[in-house]
Amino acid sequence: MQPHDIALVGGCFADSLTGGERAEAALKEIAPRLKLGVHRLAIRRGPSPADILAWLRFMRLTRQLQPHVLHGHGAKAAAFVRLKRRAKDTIRVYTPHGGSLHYPPNTVKGAIHSRLERALMNSTDLFVFESVFARDTYRRTIGTPSGLVVCVFNGVTADEFDPVVRAADATDIVYVGEFRHIKGADLLIDAVARLHSDGKPFTLTLAGDGEELETLKAQVGKLGLAEAVRFIGHVKARHGFSKGKLLVVASRGDSMPYVVIEAAAAGIPMVAANVGGIPEIFASHTEALFAPNIVGAMADAIESALEDPAAAQARAKSLRERIFLHFSQKAMVEGVLTGYRDALADRCRMLYFRVSADRRTIPPGPNSSGNFASNSASQIPSARAVTLFAAPNAIIACTKRRSASQKFEAPPLSSAASALLSASRRGVIAFRFRPDPGLAPPRPIPLDFTM
Repeated sequence: MQPHDIALVGGCFADSLTGGERAEAALKEIAPRLKLGVHRLAIRRGPSPADILAWLRFMRLTRQLQPHVLHGHGAKAAAFVRLKRRAKDTIRVYTPHGGSLHYPPNTVKGAIHSRLERALMNSTDLFVFESVFARDTYRRTIGTPSGLVVCVFNGVTADEFDPVVRAADATDIVYVGEFRHIKGADLLIDAVARLHSDGKPFTLTLAGDGEELETLKAQVGKLGLAEAVRFIGHVKARHGFSKGKLLVVASRGDSMPYVVIEAAAAGIPMVAANVGGIPEIFASHTEALFAPNIVGAMADAIESALEDPAAAQARAKSLRERIFLHFSQKAMVEGVLTGYRDALADRCRMLYFRVSADRRTIPPGPNSSGNFASNSASQIPSARAVTLFAAPNAIIACTKRRSASQKFEAPPLSSAASALLSASRRGVIAFRFRPDPGLAPPRPIPLDFTM
């Protein structure tokens, strides 16, 4: 299939309770390119009675789009997807983003989330984990899924490898991210206070916002750090990176944080908590990792990095090369599409024994070339996909169709991959592929499609 054989048609369902003016601006920017429109729903992070109404509206959307792939990102979105009754021509896909996996199973909240996850586990045709850590945590705390399981690292675009010029007013340390308890900004402030008490008057820039903003400001005042710590609000990640000599990722828990991948791609010196999927990014560079939730360990890592900037910069250069090889956007998109292909192929195999009533002949497995063989009578509907993102939440829809003589291929990265990546990071973009109305109507898709 050539790029001109398909047209990009987009739409977005995004959470209306988060993001504020930034989300409004982002949605307004992409709205002209989304022919399916931009729609916002009140989807709360935790369980709420309002979820019933939101789910009913989601179900109405799926009836309108008639998707063949439903992909939920995050626990809440994936619950919406998997509560949909199994359909013969639809696969349901789940990508956990930490969320319910971060709650200790011996707590009330952890027990509730674990039971909900377990109840929905076998209503999932494909799990796409963003880290080995997330996959293993799910298996340990929830169980072993009956559906397909793949790991696909988050990826970055080529322009994120451009170097970041350090600002003239850069502080010693910078934090870039949300102000939530799990992200550990309060631990970083305590670490800076400890360094000050040890005669190391390092300075800190906190770039971000969130529910703990006022609490963190009060903490800075209480510790007497007003002259050493500044808040600059939410900024783009690369701008935030320019505001410090050393990035500190202080998370109490995480899966595969984009801020670490982005900083590594840009060659930013960094130390991070040894938690979640972060060690999978750092690989052999374990000296840059510190024990999570321990202020002293964080303070020691910061001091070591700032007192040996040459070593920190050499490590940053090595990490940049690793990201280039293993965390590209292209690899991420191809990994997700491969998962879709395999799950759809499995569904076709399961349908083999059910289709004799309508006189279609569908072979039970792949041929020698790895694709499913087909004859002129073997047809399935065009493949559509809907991805629902949570925290913030959005829905992505895509449709593709091809004739019997064509390959079913991923569209150019400049359109599909960029939209998919942006949505998975910000939850604000949705897209759908369908035949260009200027072309002749395509024949139905035969069974030997590949993605």
